[in-house]
Amino acid sequence: MVVRSRYFEGEPCWADVAAPDMEAARRFYGAVFGWTFGVDTAGQVDHVLCLKNDRPVAALTSALPPAGEPPEWHTYLNTADADRAANRIAAAGGGLLTAMTETWDGSRMRLASDPGGATFGLWQPQGMVGSSLYGEPGAITWAEVNTHEPAAVDAFYGAVFGVQPLAWRDVPGEYPSDAPPEQTDMDYLVYTGADGGPMLSGRLTLTADFGEIPAHWMIYFNVDDADSAADRVTAAGGRVVAPPFDTPYGRMTVAADPSGAVLGLSAAAVARSRLARWAQS
Repeated sequence: MVVRSRYFEGEPCWADVAAPDMEAARRFYGAVFGWTFGVDTAGQVDHVLCLKNDRPVAALTSALPPAGEPPEWHTYLNTADADRAANRIAAAGGGLLTAMTETWDGSRMRLASDPGGATFGLWQPQGMVGSSLYGEPGAITWAEVNTHEPAAVDAFYGAVFGVQPLAWRDVPGEYPSDAPPEQTDMDYLVYTGADGGPMLSGRLTLTADFGEIPAHWMIYFNVDDADSAADRVTAAGGRVVAPPFDTPYGRMTVAADPSGAVLGLSAAAVARSRLARWAQS
């Protein structure tokens, strides 16, 4: 079991989703991931913690999206100083979408957007580091920003978090040279940490082949088996957006919950280089 005691600057560490029908969301995610639920210690009933093995891995919130837009999963990036990060976001051409708020344990969070229009969150930990589990069934295992403006977005995240872009094919020991062209030909890179961190997240360019998909952060949760997970999604009232498919790292699928929020389900193993770097931190 991978238990995280810290996250690197700019690393995806937490996620939440708007749940217009909180009870329906509990039923769906409980069936798909085996999550249990509990309100935080401040008793905020509009903010429900999602637990796996009694450890927090995500949250459901009753905050509604703008009119006409479906709910979405928000990916939060770790930062040691949320105020400094907010100033850098504004200076680098991003947007600040919400005011800074505090969780029950004093952690600070705020939603923002990058120059390409993808929404993400800031997370400054206090008591809770973010998701306590990582890369385990029911826990976050990867996240990536999908954008139509790769150059501007790469520069933005570098300016805000100090991350460095690294082409997928240049990642030592991780690039699958024998993968099919539709995977290896993508404009895909990873962000590595300025403070010596390993691969933190990914960046995918949305070319014309992707159609009208808007810029967004995609969060992936680990599952034991992508095909079985897709079956659970359908049985629980969700929708399979992309049927299970093979990658060099394991099978994945993309799904939407009953309210329309999209997330990835991945049976891929956590990259070896990331595990090794966590063990040193």
